[in-house]
Amino acid sequence: MSRRRNQPTADDIRIPKFWDTALRRELVELYFDGMDIEMLGWHFDMKAFEIYRELIALLLGVKELDEDPSVPRFRKRWEYLEDSELIRLYRRSVPVEQIAKQLGRDVPGVAMRLINSWWVTCPPKVAKTLGLNEDDVEITTEHGEETS
Repeated sequence: MSRRRNQPTADDIRIPKFWDTALRRELVELYFDGMDIEMLGWHFDMKAFEIYRELIALLLGVKELDEDPSVPRFRKRWEYLEDSELIRLYRRSVPVEQIAKQLGRDVPGVAMRLINSWWVTCPPKVAKTLGLNEDDVEITTEHGEETS
């Protein structure tokens, strides 16, 4: 029996991609053009979770995506009223962590719901850093940052 049989093939070895400004700009532009997570993963040759992680970090400012099975509505179906409350809180610039707590959800669940439903907008700082304008993406106030 050959020792090579258990070795990974070239197709199994993934070269990690590092997000530079050009890749981030392309990701955000394609997302706002309506490309879903699966297609973005295919386009960038990355797993869906890697796409979620980068979009959520850029658009929602959330770095930690640890699931919390102890929350009351963990992985349960989203109700219409929850969606309405989610949108209302997000538009009022309530931080994603606080929205999750109010809805009895975990942070990844709320963040992914916002991303999958295309309810997020691009923070002005991110748009400026990536060289995007209102013709490229929907830009609104900073979500999750307190204003005085």
